[in-house]
Amino acid sequence: MGNDIVMEYNHVHHTCVNASDCGALHTGRDWTTRGNIIRYNLVTDTLRLVPGADVRGVMLDDQSSSTTIVNNVFYNNEVHVNIGGGRDNIVSNNVFYGSTLYSMQVDGRGTSNPNNSELLKRLHQMPYNSTLWTMRYPELAIIEQRNKSLPEGNLIHKNVVYNTGKAGYIPSKRGWLDNIKLFNETDTITAFGSTDFYDVANSDFRLRCFAKDLANEVGFIQALPPSEYGCKVRVGPVHINRVPATLISNPATGPCTTKAPLTTSPAPAYLPDGARTNHLYNVSNSGCWLVVSKCTAHPNATGTHRDTHAHSDDNETTCFQRAVQQWHDCGSHDNEQVVAIYGPSGAMTLVGDGCFMLIYGCPNHGGPADGHSLTTGSINRDTYAESHGGAHNEESCLSRAQGQWVYCGSFANHPVTSIYRPTGALRTSGAGCWIHAQQCNMIPKPRSMFYDAWGAANLHTDDVEDACLQQAVYYWKKCGSNTTYPVTAYFRPSTASRTYPAAA
Repeated sequence: MGNDIVMEYNHVHHTCVNASDCGALHTGRDWTTRGNIIRYNLVTDTLRLVPGADVRGVMLDDQSSSTTIVNNVFYNNEVHVNIGGGRDNIVSNNVFYGSTLYSMQVDGRGTSNPNNSELLKRLHQMPYNSTLWTMRYPELAIIEQRNKSLPEGNLIHKNVVYNTGKAGYIPSKRGWLDNIKLFNETDTITAFGSTDFYDVANSDFRLRCFAKDLANEVGFIQALPPSEYGCKVRVGPVHINRVPATLISNPATGPCTTKAPLTTSPAPAYLPDGARTNHLYNVSNSGCWLVVSKCTAHPNATGTHRDTHAHSDDNETTCFQRAVQQWHDCGSHDNEQVVAIYGPSGAMTLVGDGCFMLIYGCPNHGGPADGHSLTTGSINRDTYAESHGGAHNEESCLSRAQGQWVYCGSFANHPVTSIYRPTGALRTSGAGCWIHAQQCNMIPKPRSMFYDAWGAANLHTDDVEDACLQQAVYYWKKCGSNTTYPVTAYFRPSTASRTYPAAA
C-alpha cells in the first residue's frame, strides 16, 4: 500500500463481485506500511457472490498494522472491517450498519507463525530502526524487541453498530477481545434499527433518537451527509465530480420509539445465582453465610455460620472465595463440602471435590416434558465429565453445561449449570441474555442477576451473542460506572460472557 496515505471522501461499492477472500480496500503482509488513514468514506455492497472465504469492506490482511479507520460508514457488506492479526490499528467512530455476517473480525493469526519469513523480509528491507523512521514510527522500531506475532495495540472504540437477524458485531473470539493490550474494545453504541438514522434508503447514516443519545455520551462524531462523498477537486468529466443525486437524503422526522421490555423470561438457573430468592438454603438476607458439612481439621467450623472475613459481608465475589478458603482450611477432603450463600442476593456456590451438574430435567431424554412446572430440580455428580477430565480440570467440567442443554433439547425452561467444586466456578447454559451487577439501582432489590428483557425486545440480545455481551458496558455505565463492582453479561445459549471493566 505505502505509508502515510489518506483515503477519504470516496463512495466504494460493489467490489469483490468476482472474487472471495478480498476487501474493497485491502492491504496486508507488511508491518512497515504504516500511518495510513481511511476516513470519511462510504463503503457499501461488498458481498460474497462466489464460493470461498469472506469478503470485507476494509481488509487488513495477514498482520497489516498501523492503519486508522475513522469516521466512515459501512453498509451492506458481508464483513465491514477485518483486522487479521495486525498491530497498532485504530477503528474508531464508524457506523457499521447491516452486515450480512459480522461487523468486524479480529484474530491473532501471527501466533501460529511467529517467524513469518515474508513479513521479516519486508521489515528488514526498510530502515525501520533508523533515526528518521524511529521518530515517525516508534512502535515499529521496537517490534523485534516485543512479541511481534501478537496483535498488540489495537483500539476499537466509539463505533455505532446495527445488524438484523443473527449477524453479530465481532465473533466470539473473546480470548482476544478480553485482553485490552491486544484489542481494546470500548464505547460501542448499539442502535435499535433504521429509525435511529436519518435516511438509510439514501445512505444518510447520521444518528438520531436512542443511538444519538448514546453516541453523545461517548463523544461520537456524526457521520457525513451523503452529499459529502465524492470528488472534492474538479478533475475529469463533470459527472464524476459529485455523488449522484440519489444520495441526497430526506432526513427522517418520525417519533423516536422503543419497545417495552419482554414480559416473560426464560427460567432462572436451578442453582440460585441472584436472579430469585434462594430456595435451597434458608438464611438471613444480609451477610455471607457458610454451610460446612464436615471439617476434619477444625470440627468446630461444622454447621451454618455467618462469615465476616475480608468484606465477605458486603461483596458477593468475596463471599464465594471464602468458601474455597474454608474448604482448604478444613483439609480439602473429598467427602466434605462448603456452601457459600450471599444473603443480600441469595446467590450461592458449592465448594468441594469434583464436577457437579444442576438441572431441572432433560425433556428430550427422560423428562420432564418442556413446560412442566419447574418446582424441583437435582444436584448430581457429573460422572461423565469426571471420566473425561472434569474432576481435576475446570474447563472440562464447565463446558459440559452447554452440551447437556443442547442434548436435552435447548429449552428455555430447562437451563443447565455445571459447577467445578474445587474453585466454586460455575457456568449456566440456557436461553437469553442475563446480567450480573452487584450494586445497581436499576435492578429490583435484592437481585444481583436479571434477565435483560429490555435488550431482548430492542437489541436482539436473546439471539445475537455480541449484542448481549455489549450490554455489560451499557449496564455498568447505567449502574454508576463503579470500578469496584464490574458488570457481567452472560449469553447463555453459548455460555459466552463478558465482564466490564475487565480485570487488569
